[in-house]
Amino acid sequence: MNTKSIELVLNKLRSIAEVIEGEFANWKSVEAIPYNTLFEALCEKLQWTPDDLKQHQGTVRWYISQHDEWTSVRGLKGGVQRRSLVDARKAAKDAQKALTDQVRKQIEEVVANSQKE
Repeated sequence: MNTKSIELVLNKLRSIAEVIEGEFANWKSVEAIPYNTLFEALCEKLQWTPDDLKQHQGTVRWYISQHDEWTSVRGLKGGVQRRSLVDARKAAKDAQKALTDQVRKQIEEVVANSQKE
């Protein structure tokens, strides 16, 4: 086992994680952090070339997918967003769907009862 190689890889991952966490800590908006903004910060702080960025994009996205407070979001305003906001938005959408389904069911019952009479 080559522990020197393991340490080298872990140190690279640690430096990437530290920059990402620094960007997360500095982000005050409720909007998602655009991936371009995050990648620009990584390039600047870690002195990456465009080739380095291509090589590490998958690692950055994997790190975010494993994060407990942040998650990746898609769409027009996509990027990286606080998981709590995404979960709250999903819960509100699910509650609205449940309410709509309940109202629809009540309407169908009223229509069915009126047709029996």
